[in-house]
Amino acid sequence: MYCRLVRTERRTEPSGQAGSRDDPETTTTTAGAHAAVSRRMVSIAIGIALLVSCSSTETSSVADTAPDQATYTIDAGDTLSGIAARAGVSVADLVTANDWPEGIDHLLLPGDVIELPLGSSIVPAGPSPATTNARPAPDSKATSAGYEPSGTLSVPSFIENQKSDPILDPLPDGQYWSWDYTSDDERVSFTLVQYFFGDACREQFGDAEDACASDNNTLSSPSTTMPLAAAAATSVIACCDDGRFTSYRVSTKEFARLVEGLAPAPDAPEGFTFARYGVIVTVRNGQAIAADQVFTS
Repeated sequence: MYCRLVRTERRTEPSGQAGSRDDPETTTTTAGAHAAVSRRMVSIAIGIALLVSCSSTETSSVADTAPDQATYTIDAGDTLSGIAARAGVSVADLVTANDWPEGIDHLLLPGDVIELPLGSSIVPAGPSPATTNARPAPDSKATSAGYEPSGTLSVPSFIENQKSDPILDPLPDGQYWSWDYTSDDERVSFTLVQYFFGDACREQFGDAEDACASDNNTLSSPSTTMPLAAAAATSVIACCDDGRFTSYRVSTKEFARLVEGLAPAPDAPEGFTFARYGVIVTVRNGQAIAADQVFTS
């Protein structure tokens, strides 16, 4: 906003007689001078007030238009690289904006809200009218099952205090363990138990040689059954010849297919074979919203 002060002076004659009986000329001159000075002072004061008001309004306008940091709500199947590409930033920028101590291995769960780097945004994706009814080729990325590397996972990166949460009724929000899970090609169901490793295992089961033979053990009772939500985040473990394990994010549908025993999707890593490792199941509001295979010795 631009404001300009225009100071104008107007000469006016007092109404009625121009003078007085005692000294008409002097009285008229003095009264007129005082009136003119008063009018000029009022005009200047109004102008200063107007400039201050304009300056304050302009400053407020600039402050109000400062850009806010955009956010994004995680959907099922989202990956860090995919989100970064849609926002036009790098994965490192995304990690920095959210200050994740685990870096690129941060677990994305549907419904989580993350920060986008300043100046970036994501436009909701929608189908193109020209391709809405197109049928993708069998090996097309449109049929992608995920298989995005998410780092090497281990139990300590998921569980605090060297144990999963205990099985209670009703089941509170938390992270639980499952060795036993089945699928009907559409949905996976887990049998949840409590898992212990390290010192927590020895505290629970004692120091006998076979109590924590592989530095871990499981309480088989109590247990409960929990189906995997349709929009859950899932990951699987792949092993290579050198014994190094890598975790891959996959779609919920692909996870269900693998658990059922079906062949991996075409975009699976070369030589990938699904194995039934233990699974950390994350529960929120009575739903299993994430299932991640982890390697245990």
